[in-house]
Order: sequence, then C-alpha cells, then structure tokens
Amino acid sequence: MADQMAAQIDDMLEEFLGIRDSELARTVHDLALANANAGAGASASSLATTLGDKLADFEFPAGFARGVHAIISPDNGAGVLYATLACPYAHRAVLALALRPCPRIVVDPAVPTKNNLG
Repeated sequence: MADQMAAQIDDMLEEFLGIRDSELARTVHDLALANANAGAGASASSLATTLGDKLADFEFPAGFARGVHAIISPDNGAGVLYATLACPYAHRAVLALALRPCPRIVVDPAVPTKNNLG
C-alpha cells in the first residue's frame, strides 16, 4: 500500500513540478504519514506547512499538498458521486473521474432523476 501511495505521489510530482523522483516521492509520503499521525491538526494546510519547512527548495504549489493529503488520508475525499442527466455539470465530474480516478470515490449513475421520481 505504501509503495502504491508513493507511486501516486511520484505521478503528482510529474504533474505539478515536471519531475519524477521516487526518493522524493517516498520522502513526501513519509512526511505526509507523520503529518496524518499527528492527530487533530493533520490537515492539507498543515501538510503544506510541513512540506514548505522540510522541502522548501521544491516550492510545492498548494494543490500538491491537497492531493497528497487525499492520497494519505483514508477518510478524505471518500464518498459516492451520484450522477444524473438532470444535472448540467454531472458529465464534467464523471469525465474528470474517468481521466483521473480516485479509488475512494464511487460513481453511481443509477440514481433516479426528477423525471423518474414522478
């Protein structure tokens, strides 16, 4: 599981910084786990602060810390996306998840629409 998370972080490094570095990904993973184990203050913003303090040379953007936090935190980003054709933006959400799957989000297209409810 840890190797899979580190690989996802490595993918994010390429996306956000244009580099692939498995050692850096493992270091970020370890820092994120330490942040997550810190207790109630373990948020994406506290992770961003930790990354800024420990790895300041890389100047990680804010979105990077949020993405890493979503990978590390098992309850963060979990849920079900109920897609219905009645929602004009549902197709965008489904397309985004198809292009970049999130293992903790389930897409359920079998939800009744307003027309099916009567």
